[in-house]
Amino acid sequence: MIKGVMFDMGGTLVNVELKKDANMLIYSHLKDKSIKKDVFDEVFNRFLNDTLNARTTFDIKCVDFFNSILTYFNTTFDIDINELELLYTKALFNWTLVDNIIDVLEECRKEGLKMIVLSNTFFSKNAICMILKEFDLLKYFDDVLVSSEALVRKPSTLFFEMGIHAMNMYKKDIVYVGNDYHFDYMGCLMTGINIIFLNHDNYHKYELFETCKEIKDYKELIGVKIWQIF
Repeated sequence: MIKGVMFDMGGTLVNVELKKDANMLIYSHLKDKSIKKDVFDEVFNRFLNDTLNARTTFDIKCVDFFNSILTYFNTTFDIDINELELLYTKALFNWTLVDNIIDVLEECRKEGLKMIVLSNTFFSKNAICMILKEFDLLKYFDDVLVSSEALVRKPSTLFFEMGIHAMNMYKKDIVYVGNDYHFDYMGCLMTGINIIFLNHDNYHKYELFETCKEIKDYKELIGVKIWQIF
Protein backbone atom coordinates (compact mmCIF):
# COMPACT_ATOMS: atom_id res chain seq x y z
CA MET A 1 0.00 0.00 0.00
CA ILE A 2 1.39 3.40 -0.99
CA LYS A 3 2.14 5.55 2.05
CA GLY A 4 4.52 8.13 0.58
CA VAL A 5 5.21 10.01 -2.64
CA MET A 6 8.51 11.40 -3.92
CA PHE A 7 8.22 14.12 -6.57
CA ASP A 8 10.68 15.26 -9.19
CA MET A 9 10.90 19.06 -9.55
CA GLY A 10 11.43 20.36 -13.10
CA GLY A 11 8.68 19.29 -15.49
CA THR A 12 6.82 17.53 -12.67
CA LEU A 13 6.00 20.26 -10.14
CA VAL A 14 7.10 23.31 -12.12
CA ASN A 15 7.95 23.93 -15.74
CA VAL A 16 11.36 25.48 -16.46
CA GLU A 17 12.11 27.59 -19.51
CA LEU A 18 15.66 28.84 -20.00
CA LYS A 19 16.07 32.61 -20.16
CA LYS A 20 18.62 34.36 -22.33
CA ASP A 21 21.75 36.05 -21.00
CA ALA A 22 21.24 35.19 -17.33
CA ASN A 23 25.01 35.39 -16.93
CA MET A 24 24.69 39.17 -17.18
CA LEU A 25 23.51 39.04 -13.57
CA ILE A 26 26.75 37.34 -12.52
CA TYR A 27 28.85 39.76 -14.56
CA SER A 28 27.13 42.77 -12.99
CA HIS A 29 28.21 41.67 -9.50
CA LEU A 30 31.91 41.20 -10.25
CA LYS A 31 34.03 43.60 -8.21
CA ASP A 32 36.63 43.86 -10.95
CA LYS A 33 34.89 46.13 -13.46
CA SER A 34 37.84 45.99 -15.87
CA ILE A 35 36.80 42.51 -17.07
CA LYS A 36 35.31 42.81 -20.53
CA LYS A 37 31.82 41.44 -21.03
CA ASP A 38 32.68 39.39 -24.13
CA VAL A 39 35.65 37.78 -22.35
CA PHE A 40 33.51 37.00 -19.33
CA ASP A 41 30.76 35.49 -21.51
CA GLU A 42 33.20 33.23 -23.33
CA VAL A 43 34.79 31.92 -20.11
CA PHE A 44 31.47 31.64 -18.25
CA ASN A 45 29.86 29.61 -21.04
CA ARG A 46 32.88 27.30 -21.28
CA PHE A 47 32.73 26.64 -17.55
CA LEU A 48 28.96 26.15 -17.69
CA ASN A 49 29.00 23.77 -20.64
CA ASP A 50 31.97 21.74 -19.43
CA THR A 51 30.75 21.34 -15.86
CA LEU A 52 27.11 20.63 -16.65
CA ASN A 53 28.00 18.17 -19.39
CA ALA A 54 30.32 16.34 -17.01
CA ARG A 55 27.51 15.67 -14.54
CA THR A 56 26.58 12.02 -14.99
CA THR A 57 26.46 10.22 -11.66
CA PHE A 58 27.80 13.06 -9.52
CA ASP A 59 26.69 16.65 -9.17
CA ILE A 60 28.16 20.07 -8.41
CA LYS A 61 27.04 23.05 -6.35
CA CYS A 62 26.15 26.34 -7.96
CA VAL A 63 28.30 28.25 -5.46
CA ASP A 64 31.30 26.04 -6.30
CA PHE A 65 30.71 26.86 -9.95
CA PHE A 66 30.66 30.57 -9.08
CA ASN A 67 33.89 30.21 -7.10
CA SER A 68 35.57 28.66 -10.14
CA ILE A 69 34.64 31.75 -12.15
CA LEU A 70 36.03 34.00 -9.42
CA THR A 71 39.26 32.00 -9.26
CA TYR A 72 39.69 32.23 -13.04
CA PHE A 73 39.31 36.02 -13.05
CA ASN A 74 41.00 36.52 -9.66
CA THR A 75 38.17 38.65 -8.32
CA THR A 76 35.21 38.55 -5.90
CA PHE A 77 31.52 39.45 -5.91
CA ASP A 78 30.05 42.61 -4.43
CA ILE A 79 27.28 40.59 -2.70
CA ASP A 80 27.17 37.38 -0.70
CA ILE A 81 27.64 34.36 -2.97
CA ASN A 82 24.62 32.54 -1.51
CA GLU A 83 22.43 35.57 -2.12
CA LEU A 84 23.70 35.70 -5.69
CA GLU A 85 22.71 32.07 -6.16
CA LEU A 86 19.13 32.89 -5.18
CA LEU A 87 19.06 35.74 -7.69
CA TYR A 88 20.55 33.50 -10.38
CA THR A 89 17.96 30.80 -9.70
CA LYS A 90 15.28 33.26 -10.72
CA ALA A 91 17.29 34.82 -13.55
CA LEU A 92 18.19 31.57 -15.29
CA PHE A 93 14.67 30.19 -15.77
CA ASN A 94 11.07 31.17 -16.23
CA TRP A 95 9.27 29.03 -13.64
CA THR A 96 5.59 28.11 -14.06
CA LEU A 97 3.32 25.59 -12.36
CA VAL A 98 2.64 22.29 -14.12
CA ASP A 99 -1.07 22.03 -14.95
CA ASN A 100 -3.27 20.45 -12.26
CA ILE A 101 -0.38 19.77 -9.86
CA ILE A 102 -2.09 21.58 -6.97
CA ASP A 103 -5.12 19.28 -7.26
CA VAL A 104 -2.85 16.22 -7.10
CA LEU A 105 -0.93 17.52 -4.09
CA GLU A 106 -4.17 18.34 -2.29
CA GLU A 107 -5.48 14.82 -2.89
CA CYS A 108 -2.22 13.30 -1.66
CA ARG A 109 -2.45 15.38 1.49
CA LYS A 110 -6.07 14.35 2.04
CA GLU A 111 -4.96 10.72 1.75
CA GLY A 112 -2.40 11.37 4.49
CA LEU A 113 0.56 10.53 2.25
CA LYS A 114 4.03 11.69 3.22
CA MET A 115 5.59 13.76 0.43
CA ILE A 116 9.14 14.84 -0.37
CA VAL A 117 10.93 16.37 -3.37
CA LEU A 118 13.90 14.51 -4.89
CA SER A 119 15.44 16.65 -7.61
CA ASN A 120 18.49 16.79 -9.86
CA THR A 121 19.78 20.34 -9.69
CA PHE A 122 22.99 22.24 -9.13
CA PHE A 123 21.03 24.78 -7.09
CA SER A 124 21.01 24.50 -3.30
CA LYS A 125 18.14 23.26 -1.18
CA ASN A 126 17.52 26.86 -0.08
CA ALA A 127 17.18 28.00 -3.70
CA ILE A 128 14.77 25.19 -4.62
CA CYS A 129 12.73 25.78 -1.47
CA MET A 130 12.52 29.45 -2.44
CA ILE A 131 10.95 28.53 -5.79
CA LEU A 132 8.56 26.06 -4.18
CA LYS A 133 7.54 28.65 -1.60
CA GLU A 134 6.84 31.26 -4.26
CA PHE A 135 4.31 28.89 -5.83
CA ASP A 136 2.92 27.95 -2.39
CA LEU A 137 4.10 24.36 -2.89
CA LEU A 138 6.59 24.05 -0.04
CA LYS A 139 3.82 23.52 2.52
CA TYR A 140 3.00 20.14 0.97
CA PHE A 141 6.43 18.58 1.50
CA ASP A 142 8.12 17.04 4.51
CA ASP A 143 11.58 17.38 3.00
CA VAL A 144 13.46 18.51 -0.11
CA LEU A 145 16.49 16.56 -1.35
CA VAL A 146 18.69 18.03 -4.08
CA SER A 147 21.51 16.32 -5.92
CA SER A 148 23.90 19.24 -5.45
CA GLU A 149 23.95 18.59 -1.72
CA ALA A 150 23.69 14.79 -1.97
CA LEU A 151 26.75 14.54 -4.29
CA VAL A 152 24.99 11.89 -6.41
CA ARG A 153 22.19 12.48 -8.91
CA LYS A 154 19.47 10.53 -10.66
CA PRO A 155 19.43 7.93 -12.11
CA SER A 156 21.90 6.79 -9.42
CA THR A 157 20.21 4.33 -7.08
CA LEU A 158 22.11 5.97 -4.20
CA PHE A 159 20.12 9.17 -4.60
CA PHE A 160 16.80 7.32 -4.68
CA GLU A 161 17.88 5.35 -1.61
CA MET A 162 18.51 8.65 0.18
CA GLY A 163 14.90 9.52 -0.58
CA ILE A 164 13.71 6.15 0.71
CA HIS A 165 15.63 6.69 3.97
CA ALA A 166 14.19 10.20 4.27
CA MET A 167 10.69 8.74 3.88
CA ASN A 168 11.51 6.09 6.54
CA MET A 169 9.40 3.56 4.67
CA TYR A 170 9.81 0.36 2.71
CA LYS A 171 10.35 1.13 -0.96
CA LYS A 172 7.30 -0.93 -1.90
CA ASP A 173 5.22 1.65 -0.01
CA ILE A 174 6.63 4.61 -1.98
CA VAL A 175 5.86 5.91 -5.45
CA TYR A 176 8.01 8.37 -7.39
CA VAL A 177 6.40 10.89 -9.73
CA GLY A 178 8.66 12.09 -12.56
CA ASN A 179 8.65 13.10 -16.20
CA ASP A 180 12.10 12.15 -17.48
CA TYR A 181 12.72 8.75 -19.07
CA HIS A 182 16.44 8.51 -18.27
CA PHE A 183 16.59 10.10 -14.84
CA ASP A 184 13.22 9.14 -13.41
CA TYR A 185 11.91 6.07 -15.25
CA MET A 186 15.25 4.27 -15.49
CA GLY A 187 16.29 5.34 -12.00
CA CYS A 188 13.13 3.88 -10.49
CA LEU A 189 13.51 0.72 -12.55
CA MET A 190 17.07 0.19 -11.29
CA THR A 191 16.11 1.02 -7.70
CA GLY A 192 13.02 -1.16 -7.72
CA ILE A 193 10.63 1.63 -6.81
CA ASN A 194 7.12 2.36 -8.07
CA ILE A 195 6.80 5.24 -10.51
CA ILE A 196 4.05 7.37 -11.96
CA PHE A 197 5.66 8.38 -15.25
CA LEU A 198 4.32 11.75 -16.40
CA ASN A 199 4.89 11.15 -20.09
CA HIS A 200 3.81 14.54 -21.42
CA ASP A 201 6.80 14.48 -23.81
CA ASN A 202 5.16 11.43 -25.43
CA TYR A 203 8.26 9.26 -25.12
CA HIS A 204 7.46 6.05 -27.03
CA LYS A 205 10.60 3.93 -26.97
CA TYR A 206 10.14 2.12 -23.69
CA GLU A 207 8.14 -0.70 -22.13
CA LEU A 208 6.09 -0.26 -18.99
CA PHE A 209 7.44 -2.33 -16.12
CA GLU A 210 5.12 -3.85 -13.53
CA THR A 211 5.43 -1.07 -10.98
CA CYS A 212 5.06 1.79 -13.50
CA LYS A 213 1.89 3.74 -14.20
CA GLU A 214 2.00 6.05 -17.22
CA ILE A 215 -0.06 9.23 -17.38
CA LYS A 216 -0.11 12.01 -19.96
CA ASP A 217 -1.64 14.65 -17.68
CA TYR A 218 -2.34 15.01 -13.97
CA LYS A 219 -6.05 15.04 -14.79
CA GLU A 220 -5.75 11.24 -14.91
CA LEU A 221 -4.97 11.20 -11.17
CA ILE A 222 -7.80 13.49 -10.06
CA GLY A 223 -10.29 11.45 -8.07
CA VAL A 224 -8.02 8.39 -8.07
CA LYS A 225 -6.54 7.04 -4.85
CA ILE A 226 -2.81 6.72 -5.54
CA TRP A 227 -2.55 3.75 -3.17
CA GLN A 228 -5.05 1.90 -5.39
CA ILE A 229 -2.88 2.20 -8.52
CA PHE A 230 -0.22 -0.31 -7.45
